[in-house]
Amino acid sequence: MTTLLELKEKLTRFYGKYDIYITPVIKFTVALTAFLLINHNIGYMEKISSTPIALILALICSILPVGENFRRFTGRYLCPDGAFRADGKEII
Repeated sequence: MTTLLELKEKLTRFYGKYDIYITPVIKFTVALTAFLLINHNIGYMEKISSTPIALILALICSILPVGENFRRFTGRYLCPDGAFRADGKEII
């Protein structure tokens, strides 16, 4: 049991020390996986479904904050009162 606690403490210290590098790498990996899966299962346009486009979009997603990714790629702002487009008109 103490070995698990020591391992947890080491991982916590490692993540705390290298958080600035680990978080973008994880975000890039998740975004790239999502874009490649979407392109493989749904892709309808060869130019957009290519791997270089998915790499570029994943790189953009790894740099932007999480909430900003949603706004940039969907053009929507979510509020507690409802959903709004970027121009302020209500969607629902």
